[in-house]
Amino acid sequence: MPPALERAIDAGLSASEASDGIGDERLRAEFFAWLAVRGFAPRRLRQAGYGNLARNCEIQSDLWNAMLASATAQHTIGKEYRDAVTPRLASFAYSASAHAATAAFYAGAEEIETVVQTGHYCARALVSPFCDEDVDPCEARWIWEVAVTAINTAIDIKACSAACD
Repeated sequence: MPPALERAIDAGLSASEASDGIGDERLRAEFFAWLAVRGFAPRRLRQAGYGNLARNCEIQSDLWNAMLASATAQHTIGKEYRDAVTPRLASFAYSASAHAATAAFYAGAEEIETVVQTGHYCARALVSPFCDEDVDPCEARWIWEVAVTAINTAIDIKACSAACD
């Protein structure tokens, strides 16, 4: 992860920790899970030629099926290349799908200690191309912009209580 992105993430999370409740964390986890499943995994899947798997991720309406759709994409790619070197774009799609599945699973967890890890796996789904030394500068710029926007959006997510009415 680029150091500037890591610093921005840490600063954003530190700023939001003091006043956040469990309801806020659950809402943020769902936001990050859906971002990974409906956004990042489908982008990588389409780039690798897996349009049907991408569409399956995008159409899910509950976290459990979102997790299954992402995991299905991951396993489909894994099975396809089990006896061969996985091409670069397929590798990114595999990784993004795996991390999206984990994010969806964690967002639906009972234990808040697990729920709060959702953002980490969403971020890993986003930055999957950074494992490659030849990352495209346009792609790196897109990743940076999406990461900053996602962090700022998540910080503003608050659970509605009696005070919201």
